[in-house]
Order: sequence, then structure tokens, then C-alpha cells
Amino acid sequence: MAVAAGAFPFLAGTAQAAAFVPIPSNYVYDPNRGAWHDYCTLSPDKPVVPPWGQVDFRGPCANHDMCEEAGGKNTLRCDNLFFRLMHQQCDHTFGTGPARGPCDFIADTYYNAVRSTG
Repeated sequence: MAVAAGAFPFLAGTAQAAAFVPIPSNYVYDPNRGAWHDYCTLSPDKPVVPPWGQVDFRGPCANHDMCEEAGGKNTLRCDNLFFRLMHQQCDHTFGTGPARGPCDFIADTYYNAVRSTG
């Protein structure tokens, strides 16, 4: 059964708009190897966005780890990639629904923590 676009306006703003950010296939998760191999280090890898659920930040954190390992600790380029991928994951997980603002706040908190440790 086909449904016309816009037939359910009450669903607007809740669709998943962005692509999921996966963990790169060549990422090595091994906390014994240091901070570039442990996803989000001291922060939750899948933080809870109350009361809506969890967002999976392992992909953005793994991409950031790999970028920094390849190009130097706390580079602005890697941090900006991290920022963009965290917000993309919020967009994928929550779309523009009510959890999006709290998720973006968590993403900004992670980004600010990364920038302040450099």
C-alpha cells in the first residue's frame, strides 16, 4: 500500500535523517593500547538521553581516535570531525524529535571535553 508524502504530519520531525556512523572496520578496540583504542575513554560510549534511550557514540569516538593517532593528539581537524560525527549520530538516532536537543548537548559536552584536554 502506497502512502503519499506528508500523509502523517504528526510524524514530522521524528524521522531518522542522517546515516549511522559505524565503527571503522580497521579500528582496534584494546584499552590496553591506550586512549586511541578505547572509544570514548572516560565517557560512556552509549550515553543515555533520558527518557528517550541511548545514542551510540562508539563510531564517532573510534573515528576521532584513529584521526588523532594518525595525525597528532588534539588536532583541530580531528576534533571538528568528531563534533560533526557526534551530531550526525544524534540526528540518525533521534531525528528532529524532542531528544535531539539533549543529545546534541551531550555531544557538545564530549567535544568540549576533548578540546579542553589539548
